[in-house]
Amino acid sequence: RVVTIGIMISSFSAIAVSATTSVPEAAVLRFLVGAGMAFVFSPSIVIAASYLGHHRSGINVGLFNSAYSVGGTFGLLGWTIVATYTGWRPSIVLSGAFGVLTGVLVLFLVPNEHTLSFKVDPKKLLKILKERNLVLLGIGTLSLTTGNNLIGAFMAYYLETSLGVASIPASFVAAIVVAMPIFSALIGGREYDRTKKPRLIMLVTDFGIAGALIICAVHNLYAAILGCVVAGTFFGIGLTTAFAAAKDLNKEPKEYDTLAISWVNSLSLFGNFGPPLV
Repeated sequence: RVVTIGIMISSFSAIAVSATTSVPEAAVLRFLVGAGMAFVFSPSIVIAASYLGHHRSGINVGLFNSAYSVGGTFGLLGWTIVATYTGWRPSIVLSGAFGVLTGVLVLFLVPNEHTLSFKVDPKKLLKILKERNLVLLGIGTLSLTTGNNLIGAFMAYYLETSLGVASIPASFVAAIVVAMPIFSALIGGREYDRTKKPRLIMLVTDFGIAGALIICAVHNLYAAILGCVVAGTFFGIGLTTAFAAAKDLNKEPKEYDTLAISWVNSLSLFGNFGPPLV
């Protein structure tokens, strides 16, 4: 139910964006799009893990992140192609309509057996928010997200304006950042389950994202492609590791797994604010 509500909030807000006439209106609606997604992401990871088994957190989260990246890749490519020929407003309406359809499918096809009747204990809530390892995971994921967004969010614009690449080929290059986690998220999940060393994996992936930024700084199309491959690969591994570790590091009852993952995700999302300002 929570996931369905989130999908509907996000989808109808996206459709409303197509009718905006000012920047403040668009900003408020985009905020609602993100707020709706907050209802979807972390609960979905926990639900998926309950179906797939609780003993292999890495693979469970990796499978979810891989599927999430499949949707993101098709969405990015499809949106670019549709927007090129119809304009951005019809493409936004179409994406929102697909979201509404997805929400309906989730409502009727996913069993509602995961409803939990418990009251949030403020003391346990505070313990999770103060958990040192979760905060460190969030900070590590913050740097990962910042670097990945610097590349992914502006790659198409950079290719078009600086290298003269046409919009559709530029979007295909930018989509590499979203597509690579389809495979690397599974690798990251496997490695996490095998080693149980999230700090080491996060350190390696943060250095990998830094390396991708250096590669993309080279004023060359092939460097941009390579940078996208490197960034997407390390991002998928790092994000999967962070969320799997967050679930495993939760010392409170399993009902609080969603909160632990959400807390790490919330810290990482601060990385979305910097790149547009830069």
